[in-house]
Amino acid sequence: MSPRWSFHPDRLDVQERIAGSLALSSLAARLLVNRGIRSVQEASTFLKPSLSLLSDPYRMVHMEAAVERILAALKNRERILVYGDSDVDGVAGTALLAGFLSAAGGEVSTYIPDRLEEGYSLTDKGVGSILERGADVVITVDNGTTAVSQVAGLRARGVDVIVTDHHEPAEELPAATALLNPKVPGCGYPFPHLCGTAVGFQVLSALAARLPARAAAREATHDLLRHCLALVGLATICDCVPLIGENRILARAGLTALQETEHPGLRALLQEAEVPREVQADDVSFRLGPRINAAGRLGDAGEALALLLAKDAERGRELARLLSARNAERQEIEARILGDARRQASALLRQHDPVIVLADDHWHAGVVGIVAARLAAEFNRPAVLIAMGGERGRGSGRSVPGFDLYQALSCCAGHLLAFGGHARAAGVEIERGAFASFKEALLAAARGTSAGAAAREIMIDAEVPLGVLDPSLMSEINRLAPFGEGMPAPVFAAARLTLDGEARLVGKNKNHLSFAVRQSNVRRKAIAYDMGGLAGELRRSSSFSLAFIPRLNLFRGRADVEMEVKDIHLPEAAT
Repeated sequence: MSPRWSFHPDRLDVQERIAGSLALSSLAARLLVNRGIRSVQEASTFLKPSLSLLSDPYRMVHMEAAVERILAALKNRERILVYGDSDVDGVAGTALLAGFLSAAGGEVSTYIPDRLEEGYSLTDKGVGSILERGADVVITVDNGTTAVSQVAGLRARGVDVIVTDHHEPAEELPAATALLNPKVPGCGYPFPHLCGTAVGFQVLSALAARLPARAAAREATHDLLRHCLALVGLATICDCVPLIGENRILARAGLTALQETEHPGLRALLQEAEVPREVQADDVSFRLGPRINAAGRLGDAGEALALLLAKDAERGRELARLLSARNAERQEIEARILGDARRQASALLRQHDPVIVLADDHWHAGVVGIVAARLAAEFNRPAVLIAMGGERGRGSGRSVPGFDLYQALSCCAGHLLAFGGHARAAGVEIERGAFASFKEALLAAARGTSAGAAAREIMIDAEVPLGVLDPSLMSEINRLAPFGEGMPAPVFAAARLTLDGEARLVGKNKNHLSFAVRQSNVRRKAIAYDMGGLAGELRRSSSFSLAFIPRLNLFRGRADVEMEVKDIHLPEAAT
């Protein structure tokens, strides 16, 4: 079904006030208004994000207890173990905390659970490893909020546990030494959408101000905060938290830190992934993030952690090449699973299932989350995919706007061994025999909600003539970046277009369309991903409309605005 085009309503009074006060074009001001900006002051703050606008970390209710315990551990040379997770947020947060605390003189080790063997969060096997290593203090990052029994077990053995996390809390909370999670009731922190690494960064921000004034490591740790920002930006963009408020500040600062980084591992990864000098959010999402994620998805997130902690350039290059190889392997596995899952999902849609729920013995547990995301986007409904292995299965789910996947899974908790996550993404563990009852319970929870009911919608910021798409406009649009979850890239519509030249099939599988369009005397190049099937209709059409994201292409010193097509309205399909 073709997506519906919806246009943001005009708010000309606010738009003109912002444009006039801040010397913006009317179109740039409209983009701000379409993203919820309603005053000149809001617009000014939005366009000039500053780290000084971050909330005081001590507004998290247990921050004082966490800082005091870490300071004591540093002073007394106690053994600190940073316990992370295998995705970008968990790995980056582990590197952030371990690197900073080591630079501050701490005796620090790390542990990341094997996704395939252990699953997520603070596991029983992880607890055993913590005890074997003789850790005095455990700091979790991106996990721990639901690990009630594991935290209790560690505390009973004399191990203090500081939980830093951002996942949804259950009814019962762990009795940790300190629980730092902005989503926990009573936390006190005004911005609830931080990723796990950002929560860790706020801990370090509070800690840095309390390090002994004459400590030899103090200057080094303050210098390290810039590297920390690169890791925070990486995690914030990759973890799909909304890029608004404090996340916008951290993402912008993180992109700048990534551009300027001299860290051997990050520098090598940027070069290996062929990221341009001016790092954009898309580079992080589609080039850096998948390489870091691939290590954990295929079994050993320690490879990615080693890269983010690397101190030697040659070691950094070696690990960057390894992560690229892991990512290529992940892509091959993903393609196989996607083809299989897509066929099964199509059958479920004929049954009008509001949620796609699938399980298979031949799927890879580390890759099903990516495939679930692809299916959710393609079929416009939540998807949960489970890789069965023996009598148990591990899986991942991804949702669509308006459907809280975590809440739906909470209604099915009796059919699951474990689950965790948030509204848009979650992980599950299940016994083979419980799959059928779990599926029925999840479908029941979804019926009567918006899951799978609404037609896919494309929100259009404005209809524009092609002539307004110039480098000057793109410069203004770039001030609104980074774009991502909760802060969509501008989408424009252009009508009465004609094909200028040939529409070519491109890409490895010849599934993309490359063509040029003309409107009066203006010509623009366009690329339409996964729309190769429309080539014939496009060639036969006398005119058509496009919904598109404008992109600035810099080639040999020349700047051209090109169009990334989101949808094509052909005359017979136009409404």
